[in-house]
Amino acid sequence: MSFHSRQLDFFAALDRPQPKPIVEPSHRTTRGKCAYQTGLTAEDTAARLYENRGYRVIARRWRGPRDHGGSDIDLVVSKGPTTVFVEVKARRSLEEAAHSVMPRQWSRLERAAESYMLMHGMGTNADIRFDVVLLDRHGATQIIENAQPF
Repeated sequence: MSFHSRQLDFFAALDRPQPKPIVEPSHRTTRGKCAYQTGLTAEDTAARLYENRGYRVIARRWRGPRDHGGSDIDLVVSKGPTTVFVEVKARRSLEEAAHSVMPRQWSRLERAAESYMLMHGMGTNADIRFDVVLLDRHGATQIIENAQPF
């Protein structure tokens, strides 16, 4: 049995490791990465807003322990004795951002704040509040102080 030279090349190619096919990211993956970056940018903007008002940023994207639900807080800022837990919402419009804060998110934020207070030795009489920072796609911002009573 005789082999042609092209057949021998084929057999040699079978022994080589094959390159992995290039997989294009799904629309969902791309959208998720974009939303993540938008969230980071919105939180940076919110932090600058508070810093410009004389607040000190204590934590960004603070995550509570898993046994307390693993909830997170976008920003924790302070000014004097007041500690502020901040939820940041970026949407197409400020109105859309305002309507995106649901009761379930408030309970998540309250659990996270309780965990934060326990972990940092803050008493029940601590001066705290919950704010929401709204951002739209044109760069407009709005801070809603005391958005949720604790």
